[in-house]
Amino acid sequence: MNTFAITIITIITIIIIYYVNSCQKPKILYAETDHLTTLTSTNGFYNHNLFPFTKILEHNWKGIQKEAVQLLRHMRYRNDIIRDTSEKQVLANFSLLDSYLKDNDGWFPHMEKENDPNRDWWAYPIVFNGQPVKGKTKEYLPFTLSCISQLPDRILTVGFSLVKPNGTIPVHTDGTGMSTQSLAFNMGLTGKGILIVDNGDNGKYYKYHLPGEMFCFSSDIPHYGKNLSNEDRIILYFSYKL
Repeated sequence: MNTFAITIITIITIIIIYYVNSCQKPKILYAETDHLTTLTSTNGFYNHNLFPFTKILEHNWKGIQKEAVQLLRHMRYRNDIIRDTSEKQVLANFSLLDSYLKDNDGWFPHMEKENDPNRDWWAYPIVFNGQPVKGKTKEYLPFTLSCISQLPDRILTVGFSLVKPNGTIPVHTDGTGMSTQSLAFNMGLTGKGILIVDNGDNGKYYKYHLPGEMFCFSSDIPHYGKNLSNEDRIILYFSYKL
């Protein structure tokens, strides 16, 4: 066999080996459960670029921002609706939540401690338990809902989080995190904020909330935040089941 033939055979063999190997490599679309080994972190934050569907929100953040600002102007603050520990059973059931929020026609405060709402920190739910919240949501957020409808069905909750100028979010934990094979995502819309994850002896790590920028983290780790600006800080948050 001459040198030319050997070269051709070698090239063909290399191409076949490359093709077979490339086909065998898993293509990570949404970081499926069997690909959790790709999700590594030493500080509680993860690479949101492993989740390509987030680009839908990042590419359309200005449209979402516009609706969030309009919502802030038109929606009242629902001081009669308080999230506290005694209401966990209500919030755990979508139908009860739907009734509880009635027309979803206002921002409601988070609780800093029982019977003591935090007037710095408010929320407006958009999706709960994978289902859009009814009431005024469709009327005020058609563009945002259109973007959300393009996301995977593993999205559990979506909403806006509002922190008043120079306001704070106290240290707390959520049920979303690697302990439950899920992650929390935040995308800045207005103002500038900071989120700090407290890893105890491993130190504290932070990310800034900047308009149009996204990050994800394990929110079952103690964390807290602050609005660093003199304007309302709004983010779009959502949780995703891995």
